[in-house]
Amino acid sequence: MFIYEDTIKKEICNDLINCYENAKDKTIHNDKYKKMSEIYFHFEDKKLTNYALALHSILQKYVKKFKYLNIGQEPWGIHPILKIQKYKPGESYFSWHAESTGFEKNNERVLAFSTYLNNIKDGGETEFFYQKQKIKPKIGKTILFPAFWTHTHRGIVTQETKYIVTGWYTYVH
Repeated sequence: MFIYEDTIKKEICNDLINCYENAKDKTIHNDKYKKMSEIYFHFEDKKLTNYALALHSILQKYVKKFKYLNIGQEPWGIHPILKIQKYKPGESYFSWHAESTGFEKNNERVLAFSTYLNNIKDGGETEFFYQKQKIKPKIGKTILFPAFWTHTHRGIVTQETKYIVTGWYTYVH
């Protein structure tokens, strides 16, 4: 898992929060696994240009460290849909989960990423089961990690409103 700070600037994060707040079509989740709302953006949407450029610079650092990600692998790239999620106080993605589980809808995922769009003082961490690590939300902090069971994770209930942008890199056959 890679944790990057200070690559995604505060202005970019604020722009993404505004995109969420101004969106009309929000998807609401409220079940035993997660309670939150989200919107979907196509990665090439002009509103995401600055974020996309900053995220790409993070990916380059990750690939430089893990060179076999590009050796002996099928081609892969950014999944075209990104999600901006909002968690109100008391909400979370409660359930332990991995991003690639072999099901048809997610079996092409290679890497996952999340960028925290605001600071959270109480709760709201992303907890990784096997790594025994909780990542504290801080504006612009981005985590990049393998999409598989080795990085099973969940969200800790937030006591403040929390915003993140999240997505995947997938195989492109």
